[in-house]
Amino acid sequence: MATSRLSLGHGVAIALPAGWTVTPIPASRRAGSSCGSDAGYLSFRDRVVARAILPDRTCSVGHRQRAPLNGYHGNYLSAADAAAPRHVTTGALGAGSYTVFDQAYTECTNGCRHTTDEVGLLRLSRPADPARPVLMLTADDGYVPAAHMRDLLAAVG
Repeated sequence: MATSRLSLGHGVAIALPAGWTVTPIPASRRAGSSCGSDAGYLSFRDRVVARAILPDRTCSVGHRQRAPLNGYHGNYLSAADAAAPRHVTTGALGAGSYTVFDQAYTECTNGCRHTTDEVGLLRLSRPADPARPVLMLTADDGYVPAAHMRDLLAAVG
């Protein structure tokens, strides 16, 4: 199957099959992103599959971030930055070392809905921008299982 290299910004690209696109997330939709993250939606045939974020190294503040809530999904450089990571797996890929985990997520408007985010972190062996050494992918509501999150991270290079 033919693939296309799609830019995620800051010298990071992902090779995905036909039908995939990367669309920048407007600044107004980057809830809770005060640490300078760049972001894009990874979509397959117009269905958003995951968010791609290249957090600035200042996103890691030396302690766990607040729990994911109401559009805020975190800006992590490692699982240690997440409020309560679960089912953590690690390993090595061509572009660097990876960590995949899930976390509880809550969305409240008139009532609350509790779901699970899948998170993938890829610490780049040779980041083009040293201020952004990690690619973070997040997927809502278990839409991308852990094994598929690892496959998405493996497509980076």
